[in-house]
Amino acid sequence: MERSKVSYVFAMVSHIAVYMLGGVTVYLALFPISYIWGTFFGVEIHSEASFPLGHMARIYSAPGLGDQQLICAVDGETVYRTGDFVPGNVHERISWDESGTVATFIAAERLIFIYDTKTGIGRKE
Repeated sequence: MERSKVSYVFAMVSHIAVYMLGGVTVYLALFPISYIWGTFFGVEIHSEASFPLGHMARIYSAPGLGDQQLICAVDGETVYRTGDFVPGNVHERISWDESGTVATFIAAERLIFIYDTKTGIGRKE
């Protein structure tokens, strides 16, 4: 009877250890994938929806060698890439006009890009 209790406890501890080891393995496998994804496709740093039309504008940051690239996207489509931009937090903002069709992307207190969702035309500032 005593032996079966020890076997049961050992089985439970080994199951928990296997699950924990599996979790650590998955984490270590996914971390490099997320880092590589962020390097090539950018990490979302700001998003804003227009009202009442429901367009979604996003700003992504892709790190570089001592700089970063800001990527502006509207409704899931990339509309502008800044090229080399100063590193760090540049206080990125998105503002929509009153009609909810024109998105303005602002970073480092200056206009970067204006995009009209009606016409699909953008203008670099």
